Amino acid sequence: MQKWEYLLLTVIFDDNDTVRSVTRSGKAILRDVNILILHQYLDRLKDEGWEVESVHTVETAKTYELKRLVE
Repeated sequence: MQKWEYLLLTVIFDDNDTVRSVTRSGKAILRDVNILILHQYLDRLKDEGWEVESVHTVETAKTYELKRLVE
């Protein structure tokens, strides 16, 4: 049976799509960065085996639920 590891990533944007903050499972990891930095971070997670399971948007925030196979 496959076992999965899960990760919750919350991204808060300001009015002009600047990333105000990114938290990974409750821990702040990025602040006040360009959206391209966020995309680079998401690409790095993908390279580490993470895949997006779902994305929830509420006003100026997105929550990404990611998972990866535990070997």
